Amino acid sequence: MDKNEVLRNLPERVKAHFWSLEQQTGLNIEVVSLPSNCTVISQYQFIPNPTNKPIIMLRNDWTPVDVAHELEHMEMELIDGYYVLAWRMPNQQSNPIEETMSKVRNTTDDEVVHARLVAKGYMLDGEVIKSIRFDVLYPDFIRKINAGRTQFEDIFYREFVQAELMLKSYSKKLKSKYSIITNRFIDAFRLQRNAEAQKADLVIELFNQYDVQTINGHKAIITGWSQIEELDRLVGVSYYERRGSGFILLWP
Repeated sequence: MDKNEVLRNLPERVKAHFWSLEQQTGLNIEVVSLPSNCTVISQYQFIPNPTNKPIIMLRNDWTPVDVAHELEHMEMELIDGYYVLAWRMPNQQSNPIEETMSKVRNTTDDEVVHARLVAKGYMLDGEVIKSIRFDVLYPDFIRKINAGRTQFEDIFYREFVQAELMLKSYSKKLKSKYSIITNRFIDAFRLQRNAEAQKADLVIELFNQYDVQTINGHKAIITGWSQIEELDRLVGVSYYERRGSGFILLWP
């Protein structure tokens, strides 16, 4: 994917944010393609020293708000100093734990990103939260949950937490039909997956107890959630520290 072409197709406010982050960090943001069959439209990744490479990955059907979303993730990490989850020792890494770390981290970070985008004037349902979530995904999740499908358990769990948090924060901003289908998904999950719902309620209580929009509140939530998921022996909280012309991620 051509970075200059992406920039040409961005509105001025997103383009200005893109250039501002490059200037503030002193790093060149790379833009690369995601496969057309990827389940997400966009992703952000930062590879610290020695590479120091921030990467925005986009599927061909990306929109400007997708770029804006990933830029907010970059700003959280490298400019604002929000905490991240990291391995305590490099030789402990494993894919299942990595996937759970990503679930905790991405869901928590998205609560900050969504609020920032809404505050900047983006429409919650349709832009920040894609309409496909309400029109296609939630109805499909409900069918699979009621049918007892198990191969999507982790996706259902994360989506349940995010749905509860969305209604908590944005119930007045959601279209009525979207609130209805979100509540139906929540009700189906609670009825069919009670044990998972009880664990998810512990996570939701963290968001009730701490302000995710603040650095310390966000830190408390990812710390508490990692304990609920029994990650804390291998995983801890860390942050990116500026060193010279780049950044390093400290071992927690």
